[in-house]
Amino acid sequence: MVRDRWVDEQWQWNWDRSMPEGGRTGQQFIDMQQALHQLELSDREDTWQCTLQHDGSFIVACIRKHIDEKTLHSRDTETRWNNLVPIKVNILVWRLRMDRLPTRENLMVRGIDVPSILCPSCRAAMEDTDHVFVKCDIAVQIWKRIFRWIDMDQPMFGVISDVFNWIDVVNVRQKARGVLDAIFISAMWVMWQYRNNVIFGAVTQPA
Repeated sequence: MVRDRWVDEQWQWNWDRSMPEGGRTGQQFIDMQQALHQLELSDREDTWQCTLQHDGSFIVACIRKHIDEKTLHSRDTETRWNNLVPIKVNILVWRLRMDRLPTRENLMVRGIDVPSILCPSCRAAMEDTDHVFVKCDIAVQIWKRIFRWIDMDQPMFGVISDVFNWIDVVNVRQKARGVLDAIFISAMWVMWQYRNNVIFGAVTQPA
């Protein structure tokens, strides 16, 4: 018991084996001793305190608000929904616009160990959302062929938001705008599927 270790106003440790010097276990023991050094013991009964509240009380609504602030997207991003494409394509675009796709940059930022942060398709730059859908050589060629196919002048896309902004302001009828949007987001779906196939071995990249 912890209370059995506190003897004559000091900590007493009795181990079945000697504590190793150095290494992970030794460092953890040192860290524990440093933490205990700052501990003030009292005869009062132990209680739990919630640091999110000034009075230390636990309130479910407060915890819910804290979780929402940490996990939910806070930017005011308009939801785009195109009935001409499958639901899975719309969901991909929704996640894309919020930068919630598992690109290697996003995985790295979230502390997930990845073998490389380079784009698996071109291996020329860090793989973030803008690179996958706009800057990668694969994406550049796809956009070039799409605009040639629809017989329209291709604008300069620097980031993925430029693509959505162009669709919103292009001088076409509303029905044609919906068709263009369907073509573009379907192309994004293909780009993402190609990227996944490269990573998981369905597509063999030249060395």
